[in-house]
Amino acid sequence: MSILPNDLPAEELPYWMRQARRGWDWGLLLALLFGLVAAWPFIFQPGLPRTNASENHVFMTTDYSQALREGRLYPRWSPNALGGYGAPIPHYYPPGAPYLAALVEIFFTNNPVDAVRAVYILSSCLASLSVYLFVQRRVGAAAGLLSAALYVLSPYITHVAPHTLGDLPIVLALALSPLLLWAADRLISLNQPQDWIFTALLTAALLLTHLQLALTVLMLVALLLLYYLRQAENTIRRLPLLAAITCGILAAAFYWLPALREYHMVSWQFRAPRRDPVLSLSGFIQPFQPVDLNELMPQPQLTVGLPHLFIASAALASLIVTRQHKPFHLFFLCAALALLIAGSLLLPQATWLLGLGMLCLSVGSSAVLSLRPYWPQPLQRPYLAILLIVLIITTRSVWLSPRWPASFGSTRPID
Repeated sequence: MSILPNDLPAEELPYWMRQARRGWDWGLLLALLFGLVAAWPFIFQPGLPRTNASENHVFMTTDYSQALREGRLYPRWSPNALGGYGAPIPHYYPPGAPYLAALVEIFFTNNPVDAVRAVYILSSCLASLSVYLFVQRRVGAAAGLLSAALYVLSPYITHVAPHTLGDLPIVLALALSPLLLWAADRLISLNQPQDWIFTALLTAALLLTHLQLALTVLMLVALLLLYYLRQAENTIRRLPLLAAITCGILAAAFYWLPALREYHMVSWQFRAPRRDPVLSLSGFIQPFQPVDLNELMPQPQLTVGLPHLFIASAALASLIVTRQHKPFHLFFLCAALALLIAGSLLLPQATWLLGLGMLCLSVGSSAVLSLRPYWPQPLQRPYLAILLIVLIITTRSVWLSPRWPASFGSTRPID
């Protein structure tokens, strides 16, 4: 007896067939909703805190917007730093995040604080949508929606990076990372001209936003390519992917090449060791504690989160119990484990590794959907909805952000 295409699960059909059979993708709207939920403090709470790095990025945005209004498209000097003496901060610091915020200020907000808040909101929505698009291409819309929710509702992505650290570049880079994986995946399998352009532009954007994370993501893309080659797929496009990434690296060379060449032309003064938490294996399994909303400088909690650990463990168990061949999920679970171990043992100060580890863990954890047939019959249909509701309820403490004054204050040069 032959099996007709209509009898196959959607995730087992070729992508072009799934694309032809699919109408409007409502998962995109739900993924966007998750991104807005994660960004709600920036939507409803005016101003920005001046007790973390968001303050620095507001002033950098002001510098860039002033330079752009003066006709200088790529300034390499911050004239108001160091008490008015100036410093070559834009020459060495990746310009992507504050430059984007400056463009938002010039064209939309006319206010640097609102522009930085807009980039935070945009990054949250982009992170959720890009994870959904990437996972949906390979293993279906349900897995994509669960992965998007796991990613944007994780402690580091939703709370630590934007609210505790105020690290605008890492927030934007962690939104661009899954988008680069999606573009590279499309280029590998479809090889359309727009996929080549997207991959090159996203590679350049990542390098201009966060150099270390960009290099790590490119290594992940290379490993993903090797994984596809090992699967012996007949439509793997290696050369277009390598060409697009090479063009992206060269397109960003106007920043990284002078900065690398002139690295020793300035005197670098490193901070004294801080008592901030660092990456550790024991810290990853700690529960996320609700913060005091009136605390000005809460300590970063570098944890994976108990709900995410539970779902990841259930996903790993599902790969064993169901005995289903799901190398895509296993690849990302192994990548997450490698990133977390490398971060805790080799680079404990590189807290951004936790964000990239959460991306891989969120993608791999969607394998928990394989346990659907083992649930009671009445609960099999709403299985995904139950998982999402439980995740939202158990991560409610992650949504709570410290309160900050409604007025940021002046951004004049003297300030």
